[in-house]
Amino acid sequence: MRRHLSYANVVSTLCLLVLLSGAAYAATTITGKDIKNSSVTGKDVKNSSLKGKDVKDGSLAGADLAPDSVSGAKVADGSLGLADLASDVLPGARAVSNTTESIPFGGKVMNLIEESYDTGNMYTPGADEIVVPRDGVYLLSGVVAWNTATDRTVRLTVDSLDVAQTSSTSTQALMTQEVLTVLSLDAGDVVRLHAQTFSESGAATSDRPGSLASAELVVQMVSP
Repeated sequence: MRRHLSYANVVSTLCLLVLLSGAAYAATTITGKDIKNSSVTGKDVKNSSLKGKDVKDGSLAGADLAPDSVSGAKVADGSLGLADLASDVLPGARAVSNTTESIPFGGKVMNLIEESYDTGNMYTPGADEIVVPRDGVYLLSGVVAWNTATDRTVRLTVDSLDVAQTSSTSTQALMTQEVLTVLSLDAGDVVRLHAQTFSESGAATSDRPGSLASAELVVQMVSP
């Protein structure tokens, strides 16, 4: 018996081809090359669905994010680490203390209580030092606010070696001293801020105490 193609045969065959091609398309992996740059925004991402493991290490930079495209709600708390940030995110930290403290004979390392900012896991709250996270050129800045009339010296040290200092023989009780330098440092270098008093201009050691109202230490990479 001779068979003829019917309308139903044609339609069913076409439907089968469409279904098969759709399944094949759905099975195709979608990569970043299939998505237009800056076309995916925060509202397209499920809240708390992104984690550090979803991002290639060292791949994120400011230019990769469209303005207002990612909000804090889209990224799970604590999921992104330093490895997820590109190397052009320069590490830096500012540690401060606003507690009045006495400076004994011979001086001391400044007590630093809390961080103002830390973009490189460089400072542990309560520690009196900032640790350099990687090799590079860094800006080092130390500031102390005195509330005692005495001759004063403020120093910066790296691994216990003096790298910068400033002294004042002013008789003014309330004054602020800042010491500043730019250095090439290695990963693991430890930066500290010191304050010292002395009785005569140029004297090497202290024989009178002093006190200060606040202190801050900043270590900021300025160039890899």
